[in-house]
Amino acid sequence: MLPRSFTTRIERHHKLWLCDALHLKPSTNGGIDMAGGNVRGELKAKLRKASQSFSVATYQVNDFEKANREMGFMGRNVGKQCEELVLFFAFLYYDFNYSIDKLHDDEELGQYINNREAWLVPWEWVKGKLRPEEDRKYLCVTSNEIKRSFNFAFHPRPGGLIYASQDSVLERRLFASS
Repeated sequence: MLPRSFTTRIERHHKLWLCDALHLKPSTNGGIDMAGGNVRGELKAKLRKASQSFSVATYQVNDFEKANREMGFMGRNVGKQCEELVLFFAFLYYDFNYSIDKLHDDEELGQYINNREAWLVPWEWVKGKLRPEEDRKYLCVTSNEIKRSFNFAFHPRPGGLIYASQDSVLERRLFASS
């Protein structure tokens, strides 16, 4: 399988797995990856052996937040009490126990995924890493930064573990689906 085809397919597989756990739907509009009600998330997935850091495009941090606030989310609740929009990043690490170049296009990828961990962090935390004085196209987020920054509770799911900040909206969604 070509590496680009693999990346597209494995990202879709991870997105569907996480959407199922969080009661979200995959977005298809080319913007944010997952959405449901007042919750929206962006997924970044990485083979564990490839790197322990993620690159996040600064335009995503700024533009996706603005776009999601303008998508009519608040507008359709005019005159009513609005729920707060919850935006998050999901940083997902996984192992893959098969050679990518030997994969066939119709092969099920899930059977080769091991040690999948998704770390859910608030959008504001990633946004707080932006420095106005720096003109960078990408932010670097490391696994150690993520793990040190929050008090996480882990939730086992078929196919992996999901870590969410304790007492967060995302953790409540995980408990609701247990």
